Amino acid sequence: MSDKCYQSFTIACLLPPNGPKNTLLTKEDHEAFNCLSAMSTSKKDPVVRAQELFKVVQKPLEIFFEEKMSYYLQNIKEQPILRALCVSICHYGAAKESDFVDEFARHL
Repeated sequence: MSDKCYQSFTIACLLPPNGPKNTLLTKEDHEAFNCLSAMSTSKKDPVVRAQELFKVVQKPLEIFFEEKMSYYLQNIKEQPILRALCVSICHYGAAKESDFVDEFARHL
């Protein structure tokens, strides 16, 4: 997952609309996603839409990171998607139904 555009898109899908995006996305990424959001024809509340996007990407990313958790935890600062996933799980209160959190805790 070294492609920066893919990383930015995935991080934007994970994080809440008024959450900690500023620390994980560049200013340009943030402006681009705000522009795209303004052109959306969705009638759903942005918070509801963000929760839906989180649910879509949560499980596949959890499975991806669980497989080689010890490798990815060696340098978590170099894993912005892993960091965004952890922040999102906490923000949305999804830890109870997440095997990823158990695996994460075992490696710490």
